[in-house]
Amino acid sequence: MTAAVVGLALGDDVLQLAAAVEDELAWTGAIPATVGYVAGRAVVGGAAAACAADARLARLRRHLAVADPRGVAGVAWPVVDGVARPPVELLAWLFAAALRQVERRVGPIAGLAIAVPAELSGLARRVVRDAGLAAGAPAVRLVAAPSALVLALDGAAAVRALTLEVDRDALRVAVVELVDGVIDQLGYTVEVAVDDPAPADLVPAAVTAACERVLAAASLSTAALSDAVVVGSGVHAAAVAAHLAAWLGPVARAVPDPAGAVARGAARFARMFVAEPAAIAIDAVEPGWLLGAGSALAATVVRGAIAPTREVRLIARDQANRAAIDVELWEDSAPPRPYGRYHVTGLPPGAGAIAACEVTIDADLIPRIEASDMVNGGALAVAPVVEVGLHPDAVAALRAAVLEWEP
Repeated sequence: MTAAVVGLALGDDVLQLAAAVEDELAWTGAIPATVGYVAGRAVVGGAAAACAADARLARLRRHLAVADPRGVAGVAWPVVDGVARPPVELLAWLFAAALRQVERRVGPIAGLAIAVPAELSGLARRVVRDAGLAAGAPAVRLVAAPSALVLALDGAAAVRALTLEVDRDALRVAVVELVDGVIDQLGYTVEVAVDDPAPADLVPAAVTAACERVLAAASLSTAALSDAVVVGSGVHAAAVAAHLAAWLGPVARAVPDPAGAVARGAARFARMFVAEPAAIAIDAVEPGWLLGAGSALAATVVRGAIAPTREVRLIARDQANRAAIDVELWEDSAPPRPYGRYHVTGLPPGAGAIAACEVTIDADLIPRIEASDMVNGGALAVAPVVEVGLHPDAVAALRAAVLEWEP
């Protein structure tokens, strides 16, 4: 039996899922993005509605990497059922429920692609990928939701599309190009609080302005578009789709099952990257990353760099008798946010020891740190002291618990 690939799209209220075998869509579904606990046991989706109010958490996407100086690595751990729980754990139960549904209906799974908002921070991306691994997926990739949406277009081979995602919390507009297997997001913007009360006649003006800003950033006009698509649900999505059709005419396409389109595209992405690598996704680092020892943080990976990428910063030991160097990695947002603190060991004795610290931003826009002795090139040990997400051992332990769990 050919194993399936799975695409997930974590919306504000619902996790959409799609499974494909070979090049055929095999199954789609949706689960409310809610996790609860009964006597310490996780329950997911609609079943979590029966949990006490303080024993469940809805809209999990809003809790991926909430800033909290009292949290772990500056990230809040929500208190659910009286226990502070890592966001990775909460999300892992939800993802595991989705994977179990696919396994029951389609069969074994080869890999998973998770569509995320294009603006999602590296901190939150780490949480999402750790959760996918803890849920039991053998391989996990992340994909920007606009790129997944373009992949969902029927017969998409060469496309330059304007994509609009209408969610509870925002309107997200992007221009994405797909040519010869290369997926390139040319422009992107987010307009928050779409569902705030507003006069109906302001909706077209706001949508047009957002689209024109993205097109200008990509140095394109509407004449350069092959498609324009809207996904989402509710009255705002319908209003945006109607305006787009009136404004752009035949370029505006109606997408079948628009609520599940991003998940279907993510499943195709999983097929392209997990089962049969056959494409390139171009994503820019946003924002950049800072690295330093103590308070001396310096820009290391700059905003706009194309991922994957790697940069090196030389950090000297401040005292000859110290056996280690402690370095910190921060996301260069406003304000900057800590990602992790690391203990670098293995430098030879002496005042001239210098560590070449390499910061790699991988294809999922998630950082990692490696280090070597600048003089002899020997690898140095890099141990996380505290880090966003979970330590690999903790992910493995959570994965073992999840695999024994029955939704």
